[in-house]
Amino acid sequence: VICTVHDRTDELRETAALRTLAVAVGAMRDGVTLVDHEGIVRFVNQAAARMHGYGDPAELVGCSVGELVPAEFAAEFARLLPVMREDGWSGEAKARHRDGHVFPVQLAVSPIRLDDDHVSTVGLIAELYNPGAVFPGVTGLICLAMAFAGLGVLQPNWVGVGLILMAAALFVIDLKVQGY
Repeated sequence: VICTVHDRTDELRETAALRTLAVAVGAMRDGVTLVDHEGIVRFVNQAAARMHGYGDPAELVGCSVGELVPAEFAAEFARLLPVMREDGWSGEAKARHRDGHVFPVQLAVSPIRLDDDHVSTVGLIAELYNPGAVFPGVTGLICLAMAFAGLGVLQPNWVGVGLILMAAALFVIDLKVQGY
């Protein structure tokens, strides 16, 4: 009888960390969309599905990201897509709801690379002109920072520096922007 034994401790720890990240991203109030190199949606969290008028994120998986862009902005989107894939992009944009109406979003797009290969692009979407948009956005950023620290993508000290800078920025914004 030959028996092999394999220590799965690291594998189980990584699986648990990935599960935690998936739950954190899924629970974010900002929309998160993962698009592959061919422009096909591979992951959508519940918030992104809701923004676009879908009840189930699975309804968007497999569709072209172009379907989420209003027709009148398709040319500009096509022009920006290579830039988004290579360098990322952030700014105000327009998105298309399932029923066809157009709504403004704040979009932050980051390319994802593994070993110098472009794997996909992730977009963080926040609805503009939506009451309560700041608190969920800040909560989402904190969740992402903690997930990156937990997965070892970022060192905890850099996450701390980022959170301190975010706090300082929010303090300055609170001083400058009239809230009521």
